[in-house]
Amino acid sequence: MNAAQRYEIFQKLPSKQPTWVETATSLEDAMNRLKQLTHMFPADYFILDCENAQFIIPVQKASVDTLLAPTSAAT
Repeated sequence: MNAAQRYEIFQKLPSKQPTWVETATSLEDAMNRLKQLTHMFPADYFILDCENAQFIIPVQKASVDTLLAPTSAAT
């Protein structure tokens, strides 16, 4: 039996230690939640792909809008 895909969201503390925040069931949900968290609680965050045991989305508080925002033409 395969476990459901999980994406764990971590916050990097000033001590450089990662702290678990919450779990999402899809990468899209994890990225949306990461954007919300960064706006509410500015910090550096990471998403862990549990299936592959890899941190896949390092996000620094200064770059979250650039990374997660859809691209659009400026007018």
